[in-house]
Amino acid sequence: MKMWQKLAILVATPLVLAACGGGGGGNGTCLASGGCGNTSSSSSTSSSSSEATTAFGMTLETVDTASGLTVNPVTSALVYGKPFKLSVTVTNPDKTPAAGVVVVFTTDDTTNSQFTPNSGKALTDVNGKASITLSATTPSASGAMTIKAAAGTASVSQNYSINSTSGTGTAGTPSYLQYVGASTTRLFISGSTNGINNAAEQTIVQFKVLDSSNNPVKSAQVIYSVTKRNGGILTNGSASDVTVTSNDDGIASVTVNSGSEPITFNVIGKLVVVPTKEYYSNDQIVITGSRPDQSKFFLQWDPASDCATGIEKRTYPCKFSVTVGDIKGNPVADGTVVNFVSYSGVIVATSLASQPSGACLTVNSQCSGNYTGRPDVDHAQHRIVAYTVGNNAPTGSPITDGSSTIIVNAPDADNYIRYMMSDNKASSSSSAGSTP
Repeated sequence: MKMWQKLAILVATPLVLAACGGGGGGNGTCLASGGCGNTSSSSSTSSSSSEATTAFGMTLETVDTASGLTVNPVTSALVYGKPFKLSVTVTNPDKTPAAGVVVVFTTDDTTNSQFTPNSGKALTDVNGKASITLSATTPSASGAMTIKAAAGTASVSQNYSINSTSGTGTAGTPSYLQYVGASTTRLFISGSTNGINNAAEQTIVQFKVLDSSNNPVKSAQVIYSVTKRNGGILTNGSASDVTVTSNDDGIASVTVNSGSEPITFNVIGKLVVVPTKEYYSNDQIVITGSRPDQSKFFLQWDPASDCATGIEKRTYPCKFSVTVGDIKGNPVADGTVVNFVSYSGVIVATSLASQPSGACLTVNSQCSGNYTGRPDVDHAQHRIVAYTVGNNAPTGSPITDGSSTIIVNAPDADNYIRYMMSDNKASSSSSAGSTP
């Protein structure tokens, strides 16, 4: 086994909800401080938390997952098999995005409508946006409902209608498809996970075949496709549509493999006997994250550590962190192994197999360690070298411990991206770093 193998083992135009006083069809932007007719917004004062007392602004957008286009829920009804994606944008009083806010979606008709995820909860991202999927429960679902999204004490509401789509056929024959779920909705770019157990490059998507009496139908044929195939997305190993037969429980499964591009898509199922009717997965499958890249690999001292401040009388250990990303700046898979070496001291990072280790496993593209330097090494001469398997690594150069001692020689070292960081001799806002 090669040395590098051993080391690796060590390890859409938004709906405007009528501004207060607008009323009518439920279109406009609502602030937490006022009411807005059919599209409502409310607020109350509480001293229990800063979120509870913040007058958030909230805007609701509805997108048809089948077309990807923004829809007006007043004129476009929800139908079975074609869910809506609901996105709420939450803003602070100064109009900046409110990130990290929990938005709770509720419906007053749980018989005919459902959310994905079932909890009805979503967290706003850095742009202040939180999204959830709304779908009809059965082909016969019909009526009207009110959806409410609340963040803290602010809320916004929208009315929707559901139109039934009558099933075809007789008892025991295929009538319609019901989405069951996906084994995972987060995939990594093909060939990027380096064998990490919790990082998937494929997902298993399931639909159930039902007859007009809502009973499962076995041995029914289902055609599977995806909304986009950018980067070479495969279904059951094929770059084109595939046909699958349902099992005794009426379940038809398809394996979807990621491609080479970050993208979001839905899986589409169609009955062979009714090929004109498409059923979209309630979940969107997201492909993002590839192998670590040299350009997105770096070390940093904790700003409070003596190795960062350059204080003359130093106290150890000095905490540091490593950040790992792919070439597009997306996060790498949790559990990516980063190894550390140093000629000038000792590094203790993540505990592996209940033992201290000079390697760490990333979580959210970062991990950390503690460095204790030898007392006979002058300030600004302490060095940490980090390395991990990745793309665009220097070629023809060995990995060293920051001195002339070789840890991994070329050409095995060509598989590893690396970064070297020194301590500071005097106060500095940043640490010196390089790719040895």
